[in-house]
Amino acid sequence: MRLLNLPGAPILLPRVGGRTDPAAALRAVCLRAVDEVLDDSIRRVIVLAAGDETADWSSDLPDPIGRLTGAAGSEPSLPLPLAVGRRLVGHRSEPQAAPELILRTVAGSDRADDDADLIIGIADGSALAHPGGPAAVHPRADDFDRQLVRAWRSGDPATLAALDRQLATEVMATGGPVWQQLARSAGGSDYQTKINFADAPFGVFYLVANWT
Repeated sequence: MRLLNLPGAPILLPRVGGRTDPAAALRAVCLRAVDEVLDDSIRRVIVLAAGDETADWSSDLPDPIGRLTGAAGSEPSLPLPLAVGRRLVGHRSEPQAAPELILRTVAGSDRADDDADLIIGIADGSALAHPGGPAAVHPRADDFDRQLVRAWRSGDPATLAALDRQLATEVMATGGPVWQQLARSAGGSDYQTKINFADAPFGVFYLVANWT
């Protein structure tokens, strides 16, 4: 099994960033990271994001672009992080060679996904490490982000599972339930690790990292 963490930044979706496309560099890093783990041996991919409940979503649902641009209609759409994940995964897949794609929100670590070849967590670090965030700067936000990077660099599922979920909530990190689920699915193995990106270019801490 391979694991990959990607950001859920709305600006990674088409048209959200406008003509200047400020997320172009981040998107390029994400696409390279997908290419590194998604090869012809991968038959089943699960994309995970935090949600109010654990549920699978139809891959036929549209992106929630309308909600982001102020032109939302009444039609159902994918949750934002799943839409980002689908776009990043789908950039390279030829229809006849595309792996089975499962889009899933998780509310907790209630089941392990051990039947996938690749699990991609769409999960962000803290949103409160810098001024201008959705709330006051949290004194431990930077510390949480460092813990997150160390956990991924360790290649150890137990270390990833030990991330402080209460602190994750306090610093408005979206990945708490996703990282728990990834750790459960990874089992007891140690993994080779790679950190492609770990920074907060738009105020939210984004991590691109894989375990293989």
